[in-house]
Amino acid sequence: MHRSTAPSTGITRRSLLAGSAAAAALSATRLGRANATPRFPAVPAGRAEALANAWGVNVHYDFQQSEYGDEQRVTDLLIDLGVRHVRNRYKPGVAAIRDSFQQLADNGCRVNAICGVADSSTQPTMAELMEGIVADFGPDAALVFSALEGVNEPNNDDIPWVIRTRSMQAELWRARSARQETSSIPVIGPALARKVGGMDKYGMTNDERTRLDYEALGDLTAYCTRGNIHVYPDDSSPSDEIDKFMGWASAVYGDLRITCTEGGYWNHLGADGVSNVIPNYTGGAHAVPEDVAALYSPRHLCEHFLRGNRLNTYQLLDQTKNADSDRGGHFGLVRSDYTLKPAFNAMRRFLDLVGDRSPRTFARTSFRPAGLRHAVAGGTADYRSLLLQRSTGEHLLVMWRDVKLYDYDVDKHAGRYLQVNPYAVTVTLDESAPVTVYRPSTTAGPAASWGSARSFDVPLSGGIVVAEIG
Repeated sequence: MHRSTAPSTGITRRSLLAGSAAAAALSATRLGRANATPRFPAVPAGRAEALANAWGVNVHYDFQQSEYGDEQRVTDLLIDLGVRHVRNRYKPGVAAIRDSFQQLADNGCRVNAICGVADSSTQPTMAELMEGIVADFGPDAALVFSALEGVNEPNNDDIPWVIRTRSMQAELWRARSARQETSSIPVIGPALARKVGGMDKYGMTNDERTRLDYEALGDLTAYCTRGNIHVYPDDSSPSDEIDKFMGWASAVYGDLRITCTEGGYWNHLGADGVSNVIPNYTGGAHAVPEDVAALYSPRHLCEHFLRGNRLNTYQLLDQTKNADSDRGGHFGLVRSDYTLKPAFNAMRRFLDLVGDRSPRTFARTSFRPAGLRHAVAGGTADYRSLLLQRSTGEHLLVMWRDVKLYDYDVDKHAGRYLQVNPYAVTVTLDESAPVTVYRPSTTAGPAASWGSARSFDVPLSGGIVVAEIG
């Protein structure tokens, strides 16, 4: 339906900051009374809370010498964000970790716990980790942990990592299953690191070496309930390379659902949004400005959700350690001085829109979503959408375009905004209903609303748009 020639991609700084101005161009044409016979088929809807529940954030309560050492401040930020999950390494008997995990759980946020790391010198056994969970959280462990995860990026290790990783994953599965307190907690397999360093001495590219690592690891479906990948889009559209990594991971996880336990954008750029201000950084990664990351972040979650995946964004906080040379210190949704970046606000607003439960409970609605009779016209090949429904009845039509907004030149250590030419899609309903349109990446509150509409136009450019219907 949406197969006409795509418009040129890109965005200017002015258009990036003009989300609310574009919203002013929204129009709705009120039509007559609905026909007795429906004009459109009912499009199936998913549960709105399922989208909110598909997102988590990486944190490091175990980094006590970093910005994460102020654990109460970190926990308050996460509760304010409204995120449903965090990912953090579990260390038994550590008060900062135990108390923070419990406080998060009390506020509706559970933990995807990393249970294995590549440096094995201080690695407890999986049985010891499960004993620690029981000691720290008792019979409520399943209310604290949303998942237990195997070894993190084991192919970064120089030891015979395949044998060790398979052994530890099987050990995790058996240890978790042996205890009533932990046996219901889902188990996620290991994600492999993407190889770096360019073509090796055998003439293999980074992609070829990464694919071969997944094949070498082999089938782990007997020891996990979900698969795992790490996909960082660099400066590209959030959809970039997800399908490729899922294809590689199928050698390990078959048809299991995937959690992307790491993915995100780093954005330590100058005030001009162009120049690199990490003076000693020499790596090959591509940065994006903070305003672009805000536009990408809700889209990133939605691209994974479209594929049945969950996403844990990396990470909550910037860190000042090695900040002049390490891009890893600049992935945060929050700066190292604890001020909020635009992406934090974008995701908080987006979760507020699609969330369907009290942030202080784990209540899950059991309603069966109803379809919505409607049609969308005017989009091109880059048009994407999700149809969701809250338990209170409102439908949410989440719309975006799979377009790149920024281009970073590694050699020049500088970037440029790309221009995106907006286009409008027309949403037509079978029956008139109240409609409110939101642009959470850039704007708090409604961008436009109508008490009753049968048809309305929505301009789309670089950010996500949510139409609340009903």
